[in-house]
Amino acid sequence: MDYHLINKRILVSGGSGFLGSYVIDRLKKKGCSQVFVPRSKDYNLTDLGAVKKMYKDFSPEIVIHLAAKVGGIGANRNSPAVFFYDNLMMGIQMMEQGRQFGIEKFVALGTICFPKGTKIISNPSAVSIEDIEPGQKVLTADGTFQKVLKKFKRHYKGRLMKIRASGMPELLATPNHPFSLVSLENNSLFWKRADELKPGDYLFTPLLSKKEKKDDEKFSKEFCELIGIFVAEGGVYLRDTGKRGSRGVVYFSFGDEKELIDRARFLMKRIFGIEGHLVKMKGQKGYQLFFYHLFTARFFAQNFYDVHPYHSSNKIFPEGCLYLPEEKLFSLIKGYFIGDGCFSDACEREKIGFTTVSEKLVWQLKLILNELGIYSHVQKRKYKKHDLIQGRLVSQKQAWAVWITGKEQINYFLKRIRGEKLEKPKGFRGRFKKLKNGYLVPIFNVSGEDYKGDVFNLEVEKNHTYLANGLVVHNCCYPKFTPVPFKEEDLWSGYPEETNAPYGLAKKMLLVQSQAYRKQYGFNSIFLLPVNLYGEGDNFDVETSHVIPALIRKCFEALDEGREEITVWGTGNATREFLYVGDCAEAVVLAAERYNSSSPVNIGAGVEISIKDLAGLITELSGFKGRLIWDNSKPDGQPRRCLDISKAEKEFGFKARTGFKEGLRRTIDWYRKERKK
Repeated sequence: MDYHLINKRILVSGGSGFLGSYVIDRLKKKGCSQVFVPRSKDYNLTDLGAVKKMYKDFSPEIVIHLAAKVGGIGANRNSPAVFFYDNLMMGIQMMEQGRQFGIEKFVALGTICFPKGTKIISNPSAVSIEDIEPGQKVLTADGTFQKVLKKFKRHYKGRLMKIRASGMPELLATPNHPFSLVSLENNSLFWKRADELKPGDYLFTPLLSKKEKKDDEKFSKEFCELIGIFVAEGGVYLRDTGKRGSRGVVYFSFGDEKELIDRARFLMKRIFGIEGHLVKMKGQKGYQLFFYHLFTARFFAQNFYDVHPYHSSNKIFPEGCLYLPEEKLFSLIKGYFIGDGCFSDACEREKIGFTTVSEKLVWQLKLILNELGIYSHVQKRKYKKHDLIQGRLVSQKQAWAVWITGKEQINYFLKRIRGEKLEKPKGFRGRFKKLKNGYLVPIFNVSGEDYKGDVFNLEVEKNHTYLANGLVVHNCCYPKFTPVPFKEEDLWSGYPEETNAPYGLAKKMLLVQSQAYRKQYGFNSIFLLPVNLYGEGDNFDVETSHVIPALIRKCFEALDEGREEITVWGTGNATREFLYVGDCAEAVVLAAERYNSSSPVNIGAGVEISIKDLAGLITELSGFKGRLIWDNSKPDGQPRRCLDISKAEKEFGFKARTGFKEGLRRTIDWYRKERKK
C-alpha cells in the first residue's frame, strides 16, 4: 500500500545533516507539516535511554533513519572502531525501539571464481590458480604484470558456467564472476557476469604493455634460435652432487635432418664454446647430438625447466623471453618451428601447428605469437593413457597443440621466420579482431554444469584484474571487486573493501535486522542503498570529507595560494558513481510512500566515472589550471562502483534527474559563495 505522508508524524534522524536537510525540504514541499528532527546534542542515538526518550517525546508514525557517522577513506582508516560501533548501535536501537513503540514504517539507509586447474598467466608462464601464491606477479588487463596480494579459496556447490571462446581452452567460472568485454562500436571496456555472457560477445586478451617490453643483451638472435631448437628437440641429464663425480649432458634428438644438426652444433659451439658428439640411433633413421659439459647442463636445467625432473612435460622458455623485441622472438619461434613445428593443408585448410606435452610451454607459445601479431588457437589433445604402438603398450602423456590458421597469418609467419619484413596481419572477422592493445575473442558457446568442490580467486594490486585461461577477468570474490553494475543480490557476495568495512558492515546489519523483524514481527521496514552523494551543503572538512568536496577544496586553496599543483590520493584509476543529494532525497521520500519490502534497493544515477576524469572535471569547473600529482602510496578504495538502478524505478518510480556536470557546477558555485562569507 502507498503511505500518504501529508498527515503523518514523521521523525527524520540526521535531519539537520547533508542528506537530511534535503529530505526535510522535500517532505515540506509535499505538504507534510508534522516533521520532527531530533538534535544530536539532545538525543545521543548510541544511548538506549536517549532513543527511548526520543520516541516518547515525538510519538512518530514513520521514522526515516539517516543519522550516521560518516567520513572519507582517511577518516575510516583512522577511526574504524568508532565508525563500526556508532553506526551499529544507532541502527539497532532505532529499529528495535521503533518496533516496541509501534511505528508504522521504518526507512533505513545502508552503504554500498574459478575451479582448480584454471590457468593464470604469470611470469614466465601459466600457473594453475590453486598454485598461485601472494607475491607472484600475474598479467593484467592493461598488459602489465602486477603482484597478487591475496588468494581466496572456498567450497562451492552449484552451477559453473562453461565458456568456449575462439582460440582458448574451455573455461569454467562461477556464475557471478565478471569478464571483460569490449564494445565493437567504440572499443570501450565493460564487464559482464559469467551467467550473462552469450555467443557473439567479444572477450578481451591483452598484449604486453610497452612498459613491460625490454631488450636483454644476453639474449642474442642466435641464442634465441638455439632456445627454440633446444625446447623443441633438446634434453638434459644432470647428476649434480656439487662434488667431484657430478655429471651433466645436454643432448638433442633429430631425425635425418643434416641441416638442423649442423645448425645446432654451430650454435652450441658459438654460444657455449663446446663441441658435440653425434651418434646414429640404432634401428632408427634419427641421430642424437651430445654435449658433455657440466656447466652447460646446469644452465639448461636451471633455465629451461619449470621444476625437476627434467622431462619434456616441464619444459619452458627461459624467463625474460616474452619481453624481447620482435626480431629476437621470431628467431626463437623459428628455431622451435624448424625443430617441432609442422605445416599442413589437409582438407584444403592450411595450418601451422606446434605440439607439446608441456602445458606451461603452450601458453608461452600463445603469448609470444600474440606479441608477434599472430592470433593462435590452443587445443588440448585427448589421448588414451595407454595405447598400442607398433605392437607395444605405451604410456601416453596429455598433449597440447597450438595452431595458426588463416592464409594472411600463415603467409606472414612463414615470411617473417625467413627474415622478410612486412606489415602485421589485421585479423579475420569470424575468429578474432585486433586492437592496438590486444585481441577481441568471440564467444562460441556458453553452457553450464553442476560442480562440487573448491573454487579460487585472486586479489591483484592496482587494476584488480588477471587472465584466466588467457581471458581478462575481474577479481570479484568480495564486494570490493563486485561485478559492475552492482546488483542488490550481490550485496552479500563477500567482505567489503577494507577501508570502508567497519562502516559498511555496521550499516548492512540494518538490512539483517529489517528482514528478521519483518519475518518475526511483521514490522514494515525498508532498506535503501544510496551511492556516493554530493551537492550544496556537503561536508568540506579536510579530515572527513569525501572525494568531491575534498577535490573542490584543494582546487580553491591552490588558487588562493598560487600553487601550480595539487596532490590527489591513489592512482586515479578507481571509478565511482555519484548521485546529486536532491535526487537522493526524492528517492527516500518516494520509497517511504510507495515501497513496502525488506528487499534492499539501490539508489543511484547509473553513471560511472573514474577519479582521474572526475578530478579533471572539477579542475575545469573550478578554474584551476595546474597539475595533478597522484599519490600512489594512498589507497584507491573500492576499484569500481556503479549501481544497477533498475529496481528503484520499477518499484517506486525513482530516476535521477540532475546531470552530473550540472550538479557539480551547482556544488562548486555554492562552495565559491560560501567561502566569501
